[in-house]
Amino acid sequence: MAAKKTKQAEQPAEHDIPENPGKGRKMRRIELIFSQAMEEDFIQSFHLKQIKNYTEFPEVRGTGYSTPKLGSDIWPQLNAMMILYCTDEETETVKAIVTDLRRRYVGEGIACYISKAREW
Repeated sequence: MAAKKTKQAEQPAEHDIPENPGKGRKMRRIELIFSQAMEEDFIQSFHLKQIKNYTEFPEVRGTGYSTPKLGSDIWPQLNAMMILYCTDEETETVKAIVTDLRRRYVGEGIACYISKAREW
């Protein structure tokens, strides 16, 4: 007796994979890079606005559009970095937090990069 062939689900090409398979909502990846001295401001703002999911890198070195943060004798400060995966609504909340902190800390560099995300 011949084995019955089962129809396999077609695998989409990599560029055809939905942004967030099975969950029906778009996700965004947000990368924030800022002076380590502002870390508590971000954490408090996230808490107040119910932003609960983030990953933090507390000691990041680099140069950008503000004072270098290299953790050295010459440039002793450090940056911090956070990565968040958010819905569109949460993304707007994070953008509002960034805007507020940029207004409060005019001389500090706060980098905010937003891109589409999907989970494998």
